Amino acid sequence: MAAGLRRIGARSAALSVLVWVAGCGASAIPRPAAPDASWAHQQWPGTTLADLEQGRALYVDNCGGCHTLYSPQRVVAHAFPETFYEMAAEAHVTGPERDLIEHYLRTATR
Repeated sequence: MAAGLRRIGARSAALSVLVWVAGCGASAIPRPAAPDASWAHQQWPGTTLADLEQGRALYVDNCGGCHTLYSPQRVVAHAFPETFYEMAAEAHVTGPERDLIEHYLRTATR
Protein backbone atom coordinates (compact mmCIF):
# COMPACT_ATOMS: atom_id res chain seq x y z
CA MET A 1 0.00 0.00 0.00
CA ALA A 2 2.80 2.46 0.83
CA ALA A 3 4.41 1.79 -2.56
CA GLY A 4 1.10 2.56 -4.26
CA LEU A 5 0.79 5.86 -2.43
CA ARG A 6 4.36 6.78 -3.38
CA ARG A 7 3.57 5.98 -7.02
CA ILE A 8 0.43 8.18 -6.91
CA GLY A 9 2.42 10.94 -5.20
CA ALA A 10 5.14 10.77 -7.85
CA ARG A 11 2.56 10.88 -10.65
CA SER A 12 0.81 13.81 -9.03
CA ALA A 13 4.10 15.69 -8.68
CA ALA A 14 5.02 14.97 -12.31
CA LEU A 15 1.62 16.19 -13.50
CA SER A 16 1.97 19.35 -11.43
CA VAL A 17 5.35 20.08 -13.01
CA LEU A 18 3.95 19.53 -16.52
CA VAL A 19 1.02 21.86 -15.86
CA TRP A 20 3.37 24.49 -14.44
CA VAL A 21 5.75 24.25 -17.42
CA ALA A 22 2.87 24.40 -19.92
CA GLY A 23 1.51 27.47 -18.21
CA CYS A 24 4.85 29.27 -18.45
CA GLY A 25 4.49 29.63 -22.21
CA ALA A 26 1.33 31.71 -22.06
CA SER A 27 2.42 33.75 -19.05
CA ALA A 28 5.55 34.87 -20.91
CA ILE A 29 3.40 36.42 -23.62
CA PRO A 30 2.85 40.09 -22.70
CA ARG A 31 -0.63 41.31 -21.87
CA PRO A 32 -1.78 44.51 -23.56
CA ALA A 33 -2.36 47.65 -21.50
CA ALA A 34 -4.10 51.00 -22.04
CA PRO A 35 -1.07 52.63 -23.75
CA ASP A 36 -0.99 49.72 -26.20
CA ALA A 37 -4.66 50.27 -26.99
CA SER A 38 -4.05 53.97 -27.65
CA TRP A 39 -1.24 53.15 -30.06
CA ALA A 40 -3.27 50.41 -31.79
CA HIS A 41 -6.26 52.72 -32.13
CA GLN A 42 -4.07 55.13 -34.10
CA GLN A 43 -2.93 52.31 -36.39
CA TRP A 44 -6.32 50.59 -36.81
CA PRO A 45 -9.15 53.00 -35.89
CA GLY A 46 -11.69 51.40 -33.63
CA THR A 47 -9.21 48.98 -32.04
CA THR A 48 -9.77 48.65 -28.29
CA LEU A 49 -7.97 47.11 -25.36
CA ALA A 50 -10.55 44.30 -25.46
CA ASP A 51 -9.59 43.65 -29.11
CA LEU A 52 -5.92 43.37 -28.17
CA GLU A 53 -6.77 41.07 -25.26
CA GLN A 54 -8.83 38.91 -27.60
CA GLY A 55 -5.96 38.87 -30.10
CA ARG A 56 -3.60 37.67 -27.37
CA ALA A 57 -6.05 34.97 -26.28
CA LEU A 58 -6.46 33.81 -29.87
CA TYR A 59 -2.68 33.74 -30.31
CA VAL A 60 -2.21 31.68 -27.14
CA ASP A 61 -5.08 29.28 -27.92
CA ASN A 62 -4.58 28.81 -31.65
CA CYS A 63 -0.82 29.02 -32.02
CA GLY A 64 0.08 27.50 -28.66
CA GLY A 65 -2.15 24.53 -29.41
CA CYS A 66 0.27 23.27 -32.07
CA HIS A 67 3.73 24.51 -31.08
CA THR A 68 5.70 26.50 -28.56
CA LEU A 69 4.52 30.07 -28.26
CA TYR A 70 7.10 32.49 -29.54
CA SER A 71 7.47 36.03 -28.27
CA PRO A 72 5.63 38.59 -30.38
CA GLN A 73 9.01 40.13 -31.27
CA ARG A 74 10.24 36.83 -32.70
CA VAL A 75 7.03 36.26 -34.66
CA VAL A 76 7.05 39.71 -36.22
CA ALA A 77 10.79 39.67 -36.93
CA HIS A 78 10.91 36.18 -38.43
CA ALA A 79 7.44 35.15 -39.55
CA PHE A 80 5.70 38.17 -41.03
CA PRO A 81 3.89 38.14 -43.25
CA GLU A 82 4.18 34.87 -45.18
CA THR A 83 4.62 32.32 -42.40
CA PHE A 84 2.07 34.04 -40.20
CA TYR A 85 -0.60 33.85 -42.90
CA GLU A 86 0.30 30.23 -43.72
CA MET A 87 0.04 29.20 -40.07
CA ALA A 88 -3.25 31.08 -39.68
CA ALA A 89 -4.67 29.18 -42.65
CA GLU A 90 -3.47 25.84 -41.24
CA ALA A 91 -5.10 26.66 -37.89
CA HIS A 92 -8.34 27.64 -39.69
CA VAL A 93 -8.17 31.11 -38.18
CA THR A 94 -10.67 33.39 -39.91
CA GLY A 95 -9.89 36.79 -41.39
CA PRO A 96 -11.26 38.80 -38.43
CA GLU A 97 -9.56 36.52 -35.89
CA ARG A 98 -6.31 36.65 -37.87
CA ASP A 99 -6.53 40.45 -37.85
CA LEU A 100 -6.98 40.49 -34.06
CA ILE A 101 -3.91 38.28 -33.63
CA GLU A 102 -1.87 40.37 -36.05
CA HIS A 103 -2.87 43.64 -34.37
CA TYR A 104 -1.96 42.20 -30.98
CA LEU A 105 1.43 40.93 -32.19
CA ARG A 106 2.33 44.15 -34.00
CA THR A 107 1.25 46.25 -31.01
CA ALA A 108 3.29 44.10 -28.61
CA THR A 109 6.42 44.73 -30.69
CA ARG A 110 6.16 48.48 -31.11
